[in-house]
Amino acid sequence: MKVPIEIYAQIVERVQRDQAFARTLTNTQGYSDEMRLIHEENARFLDEVLKTISLDDLMTSSKDIADGVFLIIQHAISMPGFMKKMYQLLMQLSHPIPVYVAYLEDRIRSFERQPQRYGTQYDYDEQGRMTMYWCNDSVKTINQRRKEIGLSSVKENEQRFIHQPQLSLIEAKKHIKDQHEWLVKTGWCSEEDINRYDRRNA
Repeated sequence: MKVPIEIYAQIVERVQRDQAFARTLTNTQGYSDEMRLIHEENARFLDEVLKTISLDDLMTSSKDIADGVFLIIQHAISMPGFMKKMYQLLMQLSHPIPVYVAYLEDRIRSFERQPQRYGTQYDYDEQGRMTMYWCNDSVKTINQRRKEIGLSSVKENEQRFIHQPQLSLIEAKKHIKDQHEWLVKTGWCSEEDINRYDRRNA
């Protein structure tokens, strides 16, 4: 099915608005109410579109639409149910896109405070350093998984984050505390999940 031009235009417009607002923020500002509103509006829009156009049709229509749709999906971080539903739909595509699946799987696992598999998610650690989110597997294993789906190595990927500012210990502690409270509040995980995550290096 050909995607109507008006749907294509709306996807492009929504992605541009998302990216334009994101450029006004820094990683240390947290998740603003305005950013959350943009993400949730985009997710509801996509949910409505999927009532008449399949995700398969959207993701195979053009790279622009596929990239835009995936950005909307992975940015709906305050909507666990929506993101998990989209993950299942991505897995069921006639031609699944491995990179999209990997990024979304890692993002969901990181929000659930589970170890990621592909090393795609980064955040500030307890020392205030931007670092790859919790992985149980060796770098060698992660690199092999990444190579299989066309991603660069962990070391090469880390270059994207090398210039991120370091937080003070006080800032890092607050960042993690606020994040954990947000994850529980939005329904991504429970207090026990948080406690298990905190014990990961014990």
